[in-house]
Amino acid sequence: MSPYEGLEADREHSEIAAPRGTLSARALFDALADAAFVFTPAGIIQACNFAAERIFGHSANELVGRSMCLLFADGDAESFLYQLQNDLHAHQTHYTGTPRELRGRRKTGETFALEITVTTLRDPDGERLLGIARDITERHAAQEQIRAQNARLQRANQELEQFTYVASHDLQEPLRMVSSFTELFARRYQGIIDDTGREFIGYALDGAKRMKLLINDLLEYSRLSHDTGVHSKIDANRVCDDALKTLALAVRDSGAEVEVGKLPAITGHRAQLRVLFHQLIGNAIKYQAADRPPRIEVNALRDGNAWHFRVKDNGMGIPEEFLGRIFHIFHRLHRERRFPGTGVGLAMCKRIVELHGGTIWAESVRGEGSLFHFTLADRPPHEPFFSA
Repeated sequence: MSPYEGLEADREHSEIAAPRGTLSARALFDALADAAFVFTPAGIIQACNFAAERIFGHSANELVGRSMCLLFADGDAESFLYQLQNDLHAHQTHYTGTPRELRGRRKTGETFALEITVTTLRDPDGERLLGIARDITERHAAQEQIRAQNARLQRANQELEQFTYVASHDLQEPLRMVSSFTELFARRYQGIIDDTGREFIGYALDGAKRMKLLINDLLEYSRLSHDTGVHSKIDANRVCDDALKTLALAVRDSGAEVEVGKLPAITGHRAQLRVLFHQLIGNAIKYQAADRPPRIEVNALRDGNAWHFRVKDNGMGIPEEFLGRIFHIFHRLHRERRFPGTGVGLAMCKRIVELHGGTIWAESVRGEGSLFHFTLADRPPHEPFFSA
């Protein structure tokens, strides 16, 4: 027995044509871009609009008096009616359903992605239902295209990270040889080489040193995505204190005053967060103003389901036009001779914050100082904020 037998009705006994109401209501019904059906709780179609004829390929005469099951692919038809009866039983007075995705079926037999929403209508003749059906084939195709593009992008990022890691690792040995043999050459022939030669050797050794720093920073940057260490509940004050211990000499030599407020307990990767505080506080010391010692403030406040951290300094500041680029890898504002560095530090900060489900940004007034903001979620991105 066909799943549609017993649900179909003789057209002579079906109430044909339109939703009750004014002419404007009928005009609105027919003007809908989505397919619209008026049908009984048993699933018998009483009226449809022009879009229904266009989308499904049936004329109104072919649809009126037939079961809604005609509009769905096998399997989904039974599912639609079964769910509809359950929903109507659970909502005795009024029912407005949530959109459901099913497989529609056109007159040609072609199936397509369909979204349908059902709600009850009230009129003098009793209860009827209104179904609004939308062809979501293009939406599904767009979603699939986005999924495919995201997958390709993820693969490309993974390959790039792997290349960065391998290239940086493999570069260390030849660089070590260049540096070692240059130093050996300078020592062995120090009585022969003139001042110009010694100057050239100094340039070579300095370049090798900076290359080593760059390679090490690249390795650290690439390791961030591969380091899936345990995210645990940690005291942000202790993490910040650990970072300050590694900066003790810089703090002492610069005369910096660092004030750390009450920081929260957060869920995160301890080593990565230590790097985050080290980089931000270290930069505040490095880029100090020429006429005053550094003053740095670290604090945090609640922001919804996350914590909003602030690292403020009274340093030289950052020109406004560069604020959007300072987190790009290798981007530097100052010459190497004046402020040594590789341009990787703030990019690492951005990566660490994003791995913790947060965002980072900066405000600055040139000559007055900078204020770095970052947010950290209470829980890592893969965990829900609230338990069930």
